[in-house]
Amino acid sequence: MKKISLLIVLFLYSSVFAEEKIGDTFQSGSNMYMLVNIFNDAARFDEFQKNVEILKRENAILKEEIKKLALVKDDAEKKELQNKVKELEDSMEASEALMLRYYHFSTKRQYRFVFEETKLCVPLTDDEVTNLKSSTGVELDAEKIIEKDGKKLYVCSEISGIKENEKFQRALNFPMMRANEIAKLREELSKESDIVKKADISEKIVLAENALKEAQELLRKDYNLDSSKNSSMEVEKVRLYLLLTPEEQIKLKIDKKK
Repeated sequence: MKKISLLIVLFLYSSVFAEEKIGDTFQSGSNMYMLVNIFNDAARFDEFQKNVEILKRENAILKEEIKKLALVKDDAEKKELQNKVKELEDSMEASEALMLRYYHFSTKRQYRFVFEETKLCVPLTDDEVTNLKSSTGVELDAEKIIEKDGKKLYVCSEISGIKENEKFQRALNFPMMRANEIAKLREELSKESDIVKKADISEKIVLAENALKEAQELLRKDYNLDSSKNSSMEVEKVRLYLLLTPEEQIKLKIDKKK
C-alpha cells in the first residue's frame, strides 16, 4: 500500500511540472515560486547564462568604481568618476531591462532552476576524435560527439526527467563538496601544532578522501564519467522560477479569490 501511495505522489509531482505554463506557481515550504521562463534549447540557455555573467561583471565594475568614488578628494577627479559611475549605472539599467524583457530575469531577484533534460559531457582531444577511442582505450560512439565553441565534446550520459536530474545534481555536487572539505582540512592541518589535534584532522582527511573516491566511482558507474577529465553539463531543457516576496504571495492569493 505504501509503494502505491509513493508512486501516486511521484506521478502527481511529475504531472504538475509537465502541465505547468508561464505564470503558474508552486509552494516549497514557506517559499512560493512562479514559473517565468522555459528554456527548450541548449543554445538559448547558453546565451542566457553568458548574458547573466556579463551583467555580473558589469555590476562588479560598478561597485568597484563606487568604492573609488567614496575615497576621492580631488574635485576634478571626483567629477570624472561621478560621470563614469553614471554611465555604468545607465548601462546596467539598460541591460537589466533587456534581461527582464527577453528572459523575465533580474539580478535583483532570487530564482530557482529546475532541470529536465541535461547531458553530461567531457572534452575530447583531436586524437580521440580521429581514432574514436578515449585516452584510456574505451571505444567512442561517433554519434555522441558534439561541438560547442569550436571544441569537441563527448556525451557520457543523457539525464531525463526532473527527479533524475535532481539525483544527478546531488551526485555531481557531492565530490566537489568533499574536495573543498579536504582542501580546508589540509590547510588546517598545516597550521596546527598540537599532536592530538593533528591526528584528529588527519583522520578526518582520510574519511573525506574515502568519501570522495566513492562519489567519483558512483559517477563513473552511473553516468560513465571519467573523473580524470573536466566535465561540463549541457542543458537541453530547464525551467526558471522566480522566488516571490511575501507581499507578492499575499497579492496573488487575494487576486485568486476575486
